Amino acid sequence: MFGHDMSWASFHVLEVMSSPKYLQKRVGYLGAVQSFRRDTEVLMLATNLLKKDITSPSVPTIALPLTTLPHIITSSLALSLLSDLLPRLSHSNPNVRRKTVVALYRLALVYPETLRPAWPKIKDLLMNVEEDSSVTAAVINVVCELGWRRPRDFLPLAPRLFELLVDGGNNWMAIKIIKLVGWEHSFAKRILTS
Repeated sequence: MFGHDMSWASFHVLEVMSSPKYLQKRVGYLGAVQSFRRDTEVLMLATNLLKKDITSPSVPTIALPLTTLPHIITSSLALSLLSDLLPRLSHSNPNVRRKTVVALYRLALVYPETLRPAWPKIKDLLMNVEEDSSVTAAVINVVCELGWRRPRDFLPLAPRLFELLVDGGNNWMAIKIIKLVGWEHSFAKRILTS
């Protein structure tokens, strides 16, 4: 599949994605990741299927579009799916919350208006001391990726970031926080005075 044009099979991939059987659906989503591009014609047809699977009660089914979206996202698809993704930030399963944070980051890159409704909820995930560590790490990654552009926007997060730096126990997360602090000197001063 790698290196070969599969555009002729796009509709067939979409058919497999819509299968009620999970194993076939999973293969279809894998085919979409490998073959769909931003200009793939069937993406408009896939929108309703993605919406349906994102709102599914089954966690494995929800995970499929969440892992596929970052690879196939367009601005029109982002606009259509944003309202379905936001409630997943409060899902009971931490894996769904983590994958949603990453998917929202990719949405924000192609459709910047994503951050208006999503940022308060993402910030709440970061500020929640009881949050799963994998979700917190995903949020830190998103903050770091967004922070190199405008680190001053993240100054209010300094006390929580310092707390994670000291008590986090995750070296990777500590490196990301230190990198974010390095981009803005006033950020470092704020953390040191916390």
